[in-house]
Amino acid sequence: ENIFGAVKNIIDETLKAKSTDQEKKKKMEHFQSKLVNFAQTKGICLALQSPSMKQRNKKVVCKSFHGAGIVVPVDQNEVGYRPVPETPADLKKMLKKVVDSKTEKEKDKNMDPIQELVTLVQFANDECDYGEGLELGIDLFSYGGDVLHPILEHLLPLAYQLLGRFEYKEIIESHLRHRSHKVNNELEL
Repeated sequence: ENIFGAVKNIIDETLKAKSTDQEKKKKMEHFQSKLVNFAQTKGICLALQSPSMKQRNKKVVCKSFHGAGIVVPVDQNEVGYRPVPETPADLKKMLKKVVDSKTEKEKDKNMDPIQELVTLVQFANDECDYGEGLELGIDLFSYGGDVLHPILEHLLPLAYQLLGRFEYKEIIESHLRHRSHKVNNELEL
């Protein structure tokens, strides 16, 4: 939610780092000044977690690979979410095996445990625990890998549809069709 707070946090960390050279520090300080002034003018919170993010965190049913967690409606009988029956570490190992497979035969063999999880999601969906499909789908999406796209193309749009989040369904469908393979994890100024 708060991209301004995230950018300010990155700048703060970069300015604190001993490895940051003086020229870069000067540019960062200038940018930070502009960012702070803009945020103050527009009434934008620069805290890493805004009050609405703190409220959202109270509703998170599980952490996901991306760290933000997922929020799904859960009724008084705890219907709405059941956890993916793998630890995040084990799921990452499973996904790594699939993505790193060298042959089609190896990929198919390594995909079996993932397919079992997809089957469990189908059972969960039948019992109105739509959050499991959302959790698994977001984790697969966050992990990445073209080989996972056929599963993602079914799993995430269905989860969003079942949860009534139709805009997200459209976004993920479009994104998967146009997904870039370039990753840029650094803020360069």
